[in-house]
Amino acid sequence: MMRRFLAFVAMLGLGSCLVAQDSVPAKVLIPQMGISIKPGEPLSPRAIVQQPTPIKGILSWSIESRLHSGGVRTMAVSPDGQLVATAGNDANVRVWDTTTGKLVHCLVGHDYYVLDVAWSPDGQTLASAGSFDNTVRLWDRKTGNPLRILKASTYTTTLAWAPDGQSLICGGGTSGTVTGWDLPSGREKFVSDQGTRILSLMYTRDGTQLLVAVASTGVVSLDLSTGKPIPEEAAEVPTILALERGIGEKEAWIGSATTVQRYRDGKLDTVKVTMPGYAIAQAPKGELFIKAANNSWTQHSGDDFKATKAIPLVATELRFPSGEPLGFGLALTKVVPFRVGETKPEAGFAIATGTVRPMWQPGRPLVLGLGDAKPSLWDVNTGKSLGTLPEHVGGVTAIAFSADGKQIATGGIDKMVRISDATSGKILRELKGHSTPITQVAFAGDGRLAAAGTDTDPVRIWSPKSDMSQVTLSGHQKTIAALAWSRDNALIATGDINYDLRMYNSSTGKPTHGISISKPIRSLAFSPSGKFLAAGAEDNVIRIVQPTTGKTLQEFTLPIGSPPTVTGLAWTTDSNSIFLGRGNFTAMSLSMRTGKTSPALRTLGPAHLTALTTDGRTMIQGTPDGVIRLFDAATGIPRVTLLTTAETLAAVQANGYYRADPTGEAELVAVSWTKTGMQTQSLAEFAETTKRKNQPGMVRILGR
Repeated sequence: MMRRFLAFVAMLGLGSCLVAQDSVPAKVLIPQMGISIKPGEPLSPRAIVQQPTPIKGILSWSIESRLHSGGVRTMAVSPDGQLVATAGNDANVRVWDTTTGKLVHCLVGHDYYVLDVAWSPDGQTLASAGSFDNTVRLWDRKTGNPLRILKASTYTTTLAWAPDGQSLICGGGTSGTVTGWDLPSGREKFVSDQGTRILSLMYTRDGTQLLVAVASTGVVSLDLSTGKPIPEEAAEVPTILALERGIGEKEAWIGSATTVQRYRDGKLDTVKVTMPGYAIAQAPKGELFIKAANNSWTQHSGDDFKATKAIPLVATELRFPSGEPLGFGLALTKVVPFRVGETKPEAGFAIATGTVRPMWQPGRPLVLGLGDAKPSLWDVNTGKSLGTLPEHVGGVTAIAFSADGKQIATGGIDKMVRISDATSGKILRELKGHSTPITQVAFAGDGRLAAAGTDTDPVRIWSPKSDMSQVTLSGHQKTIAALAWSRDNALIATGDINYDLRMYNSSTGKPTHGISISKPIRSLAFSPSGKFLAAGAEDNVIRIVQPTTGKTLQEFTLPIGSPPTVTGLAWTTDSNSIFLGRGNFTAMSLSMRTGKTSPALRTLGPAHLTALTTDGRTMIQGTPDGVIRLFDAATGIPRVTLLTTAETLAAVQANGYYRADPTGEAELVAVSWTKTGMQTQSLAEFAETTKRKNQPGMVRILGR
């Protein structure tokens, strides 16, 4: 049976790459080099266990989630179809058995989200591109051993192996660079600057062409030795979206916003499918599969590929790993097997937890499932469920606790605002009046509630006892993304995605001040002193505004980050510092006195939740994917990480002690790096192997 290799390549969901060959490729020896770790060091800056206790025979170890805790961005199926590698926001690479769905390896090492994974042609080595950590890592298939770190000069976003396995090529996304390495020696072959964003890249089947999809022009062909463009082999394709290897020796498929065209022998030929091609998959028998904007797929066949039929698969990517017509689709939180000709895909297996979007303030229950119809309440100190909140048709989109913690306000897709008892969950009041889904809710200290809708739907303010809104705040032309009350309850600040920051008298609804900012506003917070309003937007800048005058007093430019969004703000009680969460998977504190920021604290996703304990000793940051880290404010070390799903809450300390019920424990794995490889075990297997006894009673969420 002929073995064919597929390597999926993605840049933020754009493009794909196919690397395969008809004959069985020779094995390539890639010796381990350039990787070391000192005892006591974490497996990576984003590993959950940051202070691993020494264990004899183990270089370092961590406890990680069995499933991806963030969005899955990429997938690659081994040439023999036995394994599938997945990676994404949580910076870990996971390898699964395609038959059983069992986790084989959890590979920990990257310092940023992983945008691409690709198997070598012989299937024995896995490459992973760590985006903004500027590295490509090579892993051994059998042992999980990290073999080598290839360092690039800029971002690493998309990968392609040469069919002979001797070279590896990496695209640099928005940096526009393409880097090539000789793998036996580990030496850099070339760095080629294309001057615009790299979407994807691939070798032709015979290995004589290296094709690169670039945002501005289409497809360029690069010299294999120097990386320089070969003008006569370029293909001009406006709004290119995808690049996929074809069946022929020098054949590729190019997807754009309007067509899918075949590229053959250095130029576009006459074969064209008139439909957008957001992703493309070429099956071994010649069938062509094209993805539409809604992640649905159509199958195309015949000499001109115009014979079309819809297939029952919804997936971001579809890969065919071998000579058999069995493919695998990446369907958000699952990998789904799909056989050409069948009427429906198989059930598949889970690879990610999905979005559980937490909301938490110290001293309050933890809310999980923002976005679901009925979010759940949890006690963070015991890890036990406290029940669910009232249902909103279509899902809950906003949650807030009252100042005394006795009430919870929820807003939803159904345009309703409900106020419920925080202990029993009983609905106390239903507040109507909005004409659009609710985006923000916030309690004032005096019990009043503000809620915002989308577009021009005004903010409405309710008194503690009335079911009719008392005040409306008009003026915004786009959706409000941030809302905050002043400490004396006299002002309310609102920020929208149309760059407008406004302040209103909360009693009359009259605007007091307005500021136009160059980017959408994502976070607002009044200082405890009431003298300042901090505003975070999508431009790496914190603006400090004087509420009484509306004047911008200071602008603090943060270290470069991508994306540059400031998504959360929390003041210290003395109003001298701000703890902030960012969209680039980091958090940090900003000194108002010096304007300096602390070193970046690694989070496991973009900031969704940002808070401080009242004593200022613990900084809290949560991601949309349900991971909450509690950082020691003095050292920046994550003391505790909360790993959540819709049904479980587990807590893991920096030293590796954990607390979880049996269901939650089953969703955790131990990852240990020894001289022979990186091993992934259940927690019970790890305890038996290492004789290390867990001490759940030592786990402290808040307090020492």
